[in-house]
Amino acid sequence: MFSAMQKRRAFKPYAKDLPALLRKDYGRSDYYTPAQIAKTLQRHNLSQKYAIFAYAAYMSKDAFRESFPENEAGYESLRQEIADGHFGGNANFGVGDSGIGDFDSFGGGADTDGGSDFGGSSD
Repeated sequence: MFSAMQKRRAFKPYAKDLPALLRKDYGRSDYYTPAQIAKTLQRHNLSQKYAIFAYAAYMSKDAFRESFPENEAGYESLRQEIADGHFGGNANFGVGDSGIGDFDSFGGGADTDGGSDFGGSSD
């Protein structure tokens, strides 16, 4: 689907910025709706390019499957990709986990090239 570097970098802004933005926009919640996630990405000018990772991270399994029935990778597969790169392989991470929103605490570290593929309106 995506290279390992793309996967790691794809989730970085969603882990670092999106939880606080979702809480600011909609209050604390265990899960958010696809519309809430999409509106927050758009409102705060975060890239839509890899948004499927944000949906898998911040939606419930049932809501994801209902909203994205055509997604061949599937909820579990996407969450495992996120977990492998950011949560030590633990795909049971949640919005309320202490690591969400603190990217460096779960193994992301700094970009090695000093750049980012996300944010802005270049998509």
